Amino acid sequence: MPQSFDKFVGRPQFVHFCDPDAPTSSKFIDLTFLMEKGEKILKSGPSWGPHSNKGPLQKLANFHNVFEKMPRNMATNSTFSPGDCSDCWEYYFLTTATWLTNFDEFEKLEHPMKMRILFGIWHMWGRLDKLASTALARRRNQLKVKSEIAQSNGLFLDVDKLELDVSWLCNYSLEEVEFFIDGFRQWDLMETVEMFIELDPSPIELNYMLAQMSFYYAGNRFQGEILEIMERFQQILSDDLHQYYVNERKMNNYSGRLMRLMKINNAVQESVRKRRPKTEIAKTLNIFTAEFSHPEMFFDTGF
Repeated sequence: MPQSFDKFVGRPQFVHFCDPDAPTSSKFIDLTFLMEKGEKILKSGPSWGPHSNKGPLQKLANFHNVFEKMPRNMATNSTFSPGDCSDCWEYYFLTTATWLTNFDEFEKLEHPMKMRILFGIWHMWGRLDKLASTALARRRNQLKVKSEIAQSNGLFLDVDKLELDVSWLCNYSLEEVEFFIDGFRQWDLMETVEMFIELDPSPIELNYMLAQMSFYYAGNRFQGEILEIMERFQQILSDDLHQYYVNERKMNNYSGRLMRLMKINNAVQESVRKRRPKTEIAKTLNIFTAEFSHPEMFFDTGF
C-alpha cells in the first residue's frame, strides 16, 4: 500500500503549508505601557477604602457585577482588527487588576507577587467573564444567534461571520491557522453557556467562580509559595460563600448547586488543557511570528 502524503512528509494535513525551517518575519508587540498601567492599578489599591466591613465576595461583587455593568444597547462587530484584539487584552488585564485589589488578602502581598499572579490569571478570568456575559446577553435577547458571544464591556461578536485579521500574528491566512487559534469559528465553551443560563448565578456566586478558577489555575501553574497562597485564598472565599448560602440564601444544603458551579469552572479549565498541544505544535512549526515584550503574560492563551 502506498504511503499517504501526510506520512510521506511527516506532517498532518493541516500543517502542510508550514515549513519550520523557512525564514520568518517577526512582528514585535510592545506591551510595556499596558504593564505600567497594570502596575499603577495594583499600587493604587482598592476603591472601597480600608474600613469597609463587607465580606470578601461582596467586595469583589461590588466592583464586578456583570448584571449591572454590561450595556444593553451594543452593536455586533463584523470585523476584528489587531487594534480590537489589543483593546480586549487591555480590558481584561486592567479589569482583572482592579478586581484583585478589592480582595483584602491579595492586597497584603508584595508587589512583585501581585504582578506575577495578575500575569497568570487575567486570561482565565476573561474566559469565564465571556461565558457569564454571553449567558446574560442571551437572557436579555441581545444575541440573535448562538454563534454570537459577548464580553462585559459590551462587545458582541458573531464568530460565524466575523472577519479576523491575523496578519499581525503570522504570515498565513485565517483559514490556514484557524486550527491553532482555538478553533475561532467553533468556540469550545459555547455549550457551557447553556449551563450558565440554566444555573443563573448571583453576583456573589459569579465572583466566587471567577476567584476559585483563577486562584486554582495560578496555584497549579506556579506551584511553591504561590500554590500555598492560592489555597489560602480559596479557603477564605469558600468560608465566605458558606456564610452567604446559610445566612442570606437560607440554604443549609447547597452542595448540589456548588457542584454545578464547579462543573462550569472545570469546563473552562479543560478548555485550556485541550489548547496546549495545539500551542506546542504551533511553536514547533514556527507558525506564529509575533514576539511579545512580556511573553509570560500569554502563557496558555494560544499565542
